[in-house]
Amino acid sequence: MSNRPPISQVNSQGNQLARALGRRLRYLRAQTGLTQLELGRKAAMDRAFISRIERGRILPRFVTMVRLAESLGVSTAELVRHVPCSSNTSNVADTTRS
Repeated sequence: MSNRPPISQVNSQGNQLARALGRRLRYLRAQTGLTQLELGRKAAMDRAFISRIERGRILPRFVTMVRLAESLGVSTAELVRHVPCSSNTSNVADTTRS
């Protein structure tokens, strides 16, 4: 038997994570006074791509988050600060028990 959650729950958690990261990105971008276009130029990304991240439509890869953080002048840790790693309160060790 697997401890994996059903597919729908994984998708729901991924959507929550994408929305939370998008809100955080939008907040940090606003704090720096950059438009989506300006951030996109600094990070060598399309403005529409930035928009999709901010709206929680996509969850970017780690390398993309690093580029965005550098373009905003913050650490990657600061970019993901306050972004929940899951919708429940268990940690990784709890989910791997037999």
